[in-house]
Amino acid sequence: MKDYFKYIISLIIGFLGSYLANQAPEINLALSFLIFCGIVFLVLLFIQYVYPIIKSYLHMVFLSKIRGLWGDKYLDKVILNQYKNSSEIKIKVTRGINLFKKGKVFHQCLFVEKFNEEKTIKVLLHFPCLRSIHISERANANGIPKEEYVEDLFKLLKIFKEHSRDTSQDEKIFVKFYTSKKEKEWRYYIFHKHDNDKVLLFNHYNKKIQGSKSKMLKVKGGNSSLCDDLNFTFDNLYDNSSLELVSNLIEQDELMHSESCGHSECKTLINNLYKKHFNK
Repeated sequence: MKDYFKYIISLIIGFLGSYLANQAPEINLALSFLIFCGIVFLVLLFIQYVYPIIKSYLHMVFLSKIRGLWGDKYLDKVILNQYKNSSEIKIKVTRGINLFKKGKVFHQCLFVEKFNEEKTIKVLLHFPCLRSIHISERANANGIPKEEYVEDLFKLLKIFKEHSRDTSQDEKIFVKFYTSKKEKEWRYYIFHKHDNDKVLLFNHYNKKIQGSKSKMLKVKGGNSSLCDDLNFTFDNLYDNSSLELVSNLIEQDELMHSESCGHSECKTLINNLYKKHFNK
């Protein structure tokens, strides 16, 4: 690409030089020289400062498959449109409760809109360990205690379980809790469309604000893009480094793996919250 631009620029300079030479009898030579030097200077500025920016944007669009930074109502429209045209949706967040509250976009997708087609939703949440630094940081960002933050996980599990048992809905929801510490900083959604194309929306956690209020980059699948990479990461995390806390079987709500982090205070809290929200 760079050699191509250099070739074009050299042609332009050659053309201008030839033109000025042919017009030399009619044009003041000093003025012609100044014009030529000005053009060369502008070309050099273009090569030094403008070309790298253009090249970066071209790489973002054609190689990295990035399709803009989205936030607020514009992000909601992107999510709703992608959800509508997808057969499988993968969501990887820490807690997720703010995505599914009334008035939020995923609540609209699940409980308001009717798409009349089956969709599979896989959700990865952070295992509710009170000693987790990431849990502490996210609780602080949301301005609530860790215990309340963990309780929101069970509120969401209850919402999902009731939705899965509703025979009038078309979504099949599977929830697991990841235990790996390597992938905690990224939050993202992956939409598998009906034509086998994929679209990723992702961002990095900010310690000062809620994850659901952060802008997200949109990335298309293909060319081993970040979308493809995080899709592979999600599947590996879901299959090999995560576990069920409440059974995903529709007719069951058995508590599982409450002792996984090895901390007695976490196990006690998990059991108490499970009994509270699942009436056990």
